Amino acid sequence: MSERPQKIEIFNLSFRGDRKKCHLVKWRVDGIDKSEGFQHKTVAQRYRDALDRAKRDGERFDSTTLLPVSWKALETPSIAEWSKRYMVENIPSYAPRTRKAMGDDLVPLIVRSVPEEAPALSDQQYRSIFDWLAGKKKLSPETASWLERWSPKLHDLDRITLYRIVGQLKLRADLRSPLAESTASKRITNVKTVLNEAVNEGVIAQLDWPPRKAGAKRRSERPRKSVAKTMRKKSVETPATLFAIIEASTNHKWISNRYRGMTAVAGLAGLRPSEVFYLDFEDLQLPDDDGVGQILVRDSDVRTEERWMIEEDTHEEGLVKTIESARAVPIPPRLVEELRRWIAIRGITSGPLFNTTESAKSWPDSLRLACSKVGVAPHSPYDLRRMYASHLVEAGYSYADVAAHMGNTIEILIKHYVLPVKSEPGVADAKLIALYEGLDME
Repeated sequence: MSERPQKIEIFNLSFRGDRKKCHLVKWRVDGIDKSEGFQHKTVAQRYRDALDRAKRDGERFDSTTLLPVSWKALETPSIAEWSKRYMVENIPSYAPRTRKAMGDDLVPLIVRSVPEEAPALSDQQYRSIFDWLAGKKKLSPETASWLERWSPKLHDLDRITLYRIVGQLKLRADLRSPLAESTASKRITNVKTVLNEAVNEGVIAQLDWPPRKAGAKRRSERPRKSVAKTMRKKSVETPATLFAIIEASTNHKWISNRYRGMTAVAGLAGLRPSEVFYLDFEDLQLPDDDGVGQILVRDSDVRTEERWMIEEDTHEEGLVKTIESARAVPIPPRLVEELRRWIAIRGITSGPLFNTTESAKSWPDSLRLACSKVGVAPHSPYDLRRMYASHLVEAGYSYADVAAHMGNTIEILIKHYVLPVKSEPGVADAKLIALYEGLDME
C-alpha cells in the first residue's frame, strides 16, 4: 500500500528583531507548523533552500521532527570535517594571507582537540592536514583513518573539553612554552569563528566557551597608541623633505645605514613595511647607468603588517597581502643610488636586503628621530607609503597607475593614501592663476 501524499509548504524568510536568532525559516507539514531561527540571513536562506530542494525531490518529511527523512541519517560532523567544510565554503572570499592564517590556526585545533590517548602524528602527516584544508592535496589513508578515529564530534564539545582545547591553543608547537598573547588571541578568535558557525547553522545547540579574562578590554575600548596620531595627517611632505628625511636617517651607528635604505625603499617605491622587510637581492633589477630600475614584490610577513615587530613564533615568510600586491615597481634613479650605497656597505650579493629582527623593532624609532632632525612631525613607515602615492598623483600619474604600483585598488588608494602635498605659500595661488589665465570669465 502506497504512503499517503504529504502536503508540504515552505514559506519565505521572516525577521524578528526581538530575538538573537532573528532570521526565521518556517514550513508546514500536513498542517503542523515548524520553524528554525538563525543569526545570519545567508545561513537561514541556505537552510530554507535545502528544505525546498528536499520537497521538490519528492522526499518524505518525518512526522515527528518535520524534517526530511534523509536528514536523520546525518551524524554531527567532527571538528576535522567541520573545519574542512568551513574552509571550502569560505576560501574563495579570503585574501591569500587570511587563507594561510586561518589554516595555520585550524590545524592546531584539529590535532590538539583529540583525546590524550590518541597516537602522535608525524611532521609529514601534520603538514598534510594543512594541505588538505587548503584544498591542495588529499589525505593519506593513514591520516584520514586517524582523523576519523580520533577527531571529536561537535556535539561532544562540552565545557571541560572546550577549556582543554583553548588551553592547548595557547601553546607553541612544543606544547610547553606559551605563545605571545596577541598571537594566541588571534588563533582563539579564528577557532571560535569557525566553531560558532556550527551553532549559527543549527548543527549543534550551543558551545560553552571559557569566559573572557577579567578586566580584558575589547579593541574598540583600548586607548589608542600614540603612533596612531602620526598617521592622521591632512597633507604629506614634499619630495625635497622626503630626501632630507632619508639623509637624516644616517648617524654614527652602523645600523642606521640599513634604516636609511629601508626608508628610501618605502618612500621612493611605496612598498608596505612588511614588503620592505622581506626584499631579497634577487628582487632588484638595477640599471647599469643612472636610469630607472625595478623591484619585484613577491613576499611579505603575513602576521606583522601593523606591528612591524617580528616575534619568534610569527617570524616566517609568507604570501603578499593581496593578489594585487605581487607586482613590479619601477624605481627612480635616486632610489637606485640609495640601494647601490647600501649594497656596497653591506657587501650583499644574494639573499635578504634588510631581514633582521632588529630592523623590524627599531626602524619606526629611527624614522621618528630622522623627522625630528629635519624639523617635521613624526612619521611612521606607512606615512612614507602615503608620501609616495601623493607625490605620484601630484606629478600627474593616473590613479590606475599609482594603484598598480602600490598593489592596491583605486578605491583603497583614494580612501587611505592620496593626500595634498605641502607647498610654499603662494604656490597654490600661482597654479590657480595659471589655470585660468587667458580664459574669459563671464
